[in-house]
Amino acid sequence: MLTSLRAAAKLLGRWKKPPSCVFNERPYIFQNASHTAPISVVRVRVKGVKGPDPLSLERIKLVAQRIHDETGLDVDITAGSSPHPLLVELPAGKFGRPELLLREGWSKKGVSVSFLRALDRKDLLLFALILVICGFFLSNGALATVRARRQEIGTLRTLGWPRRAIFGAILGEVAGVGLVAGLIGAALALVLVPVLDLHLDLWRVVLVIPLSVGLALIAGLGPAVLAGRGEPLDALRPPVAGRGRLGRVRSVLALAMANLRRLPARTLLGAAGLFVGVSALTVLVAIERSFGGTLVGTLLGNAVSVQVRGSNFVAVGLTIVLAAVSVADVLYLNLRERSAELATLRALGWSDGQLRATVVLEALGIGLIGSAAGAALGVAFGAALLGVGVLPLLAAAAIAGAGGIAVALAASLLPLTQVGRLTPHAVLAAE
Repeated sequence: MLTSLRAAAKLLGRWKKPPSCVFNERPYIFQNASHTAPISVVRVRVKGVKGPDPLSLERIKLVAQRIHDETGLDVDITAGSSPHPLLVELPAGKFGRPELLLREGWSKKGVSVSFLRALDRKDLLLFALILVICGFFLSNGALATVRARRQEIGTLRTLGWPRRAIFGAILGEVAGVGLVAGLIGAALALVLVPVLDLHLDLWRVVLVIPLSVGLALIAGLGPAVLAGRGEPLDALRPPVAGRGRLGRVRSVLALAMANLRRLPARTLLGAAGLFVGVSALTVLVAIERSFGGTLVGTLLGNAVSVQVRGSNFVAVGLTIVLAAVSVADVLYLNLRERSAELATLRALGWSDGQLRATVVLEALGIGLIGSAAGAALGVAFGAALLGVGVLPLLAAAAIAGAGGIAVALAASLLPLTQVGRLTPHAVLAAE
């Protein structure tokens, strides 16, 4: 470690601002010195290191990261290196010492670790999960748009539009949304970089635009294919049609489950966000509870080190919030497409409480599907690949799963406000 006065004082645990420091009623001895200039080097040996093997290097890397985070020191990893003799020319001194040629043992640095600008693989994975949730949300919106425009697409097919033209039109619209989002994101990045005093190359900011367009194209591929398969008769068919064997619905719960099965793709898209967020939260909570936030081990034969920070929980929390928005979007779209059906139930005597209970049960069903599957994946991943204990994993899965279900129920609050507006005369006026 390359040590400075400021870092040395932090290591001793008695750092104070220089102007307020006195010693025996005399000025602080380092009052006029630069507290960031290097003064010495400290060598640190890490417990559990057996040699230059991958697992030992991961342990060293993790300790180096912690030292830098706590003290701000510049840390270099020199594991696996040995002193090498070098000749050093020492110029003549001011008090008559002649010029000297010295032989010194120097260690060649194995790895220079940069902490301020580099992101570890775990952080990149969490950021990728946020993009995945955004893709689910965009795909769900595009799918709803295609269903709402069935009559328009059917009319275009009647007028002779080929399937590829409709496919290209829908995909182009989604790509346009991605382009606008990318431009807005790049503009915000350009504004926030100087405000937050960050160091970010311009090409990285510009890279947001094609990344956003690419994500939009991937998310819109399925809805575009569905639109391209449209038939001319779709202009006359209702957007919600029964399929398969018809059964009787004898309770509010049965109606909610039937609504979830009616559009399985939409239900799975809403649950997918919770699935990803809950699985990630399960692993993070298990590592925090079992290893104090730090895990060093092997994954598929490769040495890995995982350090859980507050920013990781913030990233997972953002993922779950985006998943909640996706669930709310699913519930709102279901209400909008079934407005005539719900108005008919109200006319037949169903109360507001029963209709609201249907929406809440749908949210509960989506939450159970996503949270249960995500918790199961988190337990399997942590136990099989990271070597985390089963009991901490089960406790973490219970916490994460309960959180996912609670988020899904909270997401139903906004769609619930629309139930009171689904009166028969309002629906007939809209028709």
